[in-house]
Amino acid sequence: SSVKTLVFDLGRVKFLNSMGLGMLIEMRGEAHRLQLATGMVNVNDDLARVIKTMKIHRLIPICNTARKLQRLMAA
Repeated sequence: SSVKTLVFDLGRVKFLNSMGLGMLIEMRGEAHRLQLATGMVNVNDDLARVIKTMKIHRLIPICNTARKLQRLMAA
């Protein structure tokens, strides 16, 4: 397959409960199994705080700049 990257666009997400966070982690696990790089874009400050507190950003990087997203997509 030519797909190499899975990007989660959280631009319209205002809140994620534990089930939503778990789903992100589960989808990242499946992407990892398929050897896809993963990243998140358009993460608002409140969500970023939760994601960083839970250390999810270590599994799914937050690409808050075009440069970070380009690096992810080039991986």
